[in-house]
Amino acid sequence: MSGQPPGPTQDPIPSIRSSRDAPSDPSAPSTTVLTTGWPYPARIGTQEHHLKTFAQALDLIDDPDRIAEYDRYHVEAWPEVVRGLRSLGIQRMLLWRTGRRLFMTFDAPEDFDPVSDYQTYAEDPRCREWDELMKSYQQRIPNASGPDGAWWTPMDLVFDLEAQPS
Repeated sequence: MSGQPPGPTQDPIPSIRSSRDAPSDPSAPSTTVLTTGWPYPARIGTQEHHLKTFAQALDLIDDPDRIAEYDRYHVEAWPEVVRGLRSLGIQRMLLWRTGRRLFMTFDAPEDFDPVSDYQTYAEDPRCREWDELMKSYQQRIPNASGPDGAWWTPMDLVFDLEAQPS
């Protein structure tokens, strides 16, 4: 790929929606993130694994043209990034946007450690290039809490319908 986002005439929404039923719909996170999650069992191949869901947020730069460009990049994430995320054990990754705010969830093995595991991901030059490019569109949430150096702001689970009594 040329490093350029898909053309401005492409509508990212149909592509994203049409891939919703695929085994995973990865988008690229930035590096070094700490977050909380909740575990659940999942079958991967013939083995049962315990996965944890992570939720994080950040903002995009206040520029509608840059936001549209950011969206277009994610319609066709670079193959090296997709492979890199999957190699970490990430099963599913969803990235949502309202205005400038991004909300990301991803499912990873219960022992997934964002700090150390993303360092492995960042060893790939193409993944590092993607992260630096994406960071040029992003900014931390003002007054965000979280560990020092975390780009994405971790979010805490406050409600789980499945955990509620019937």
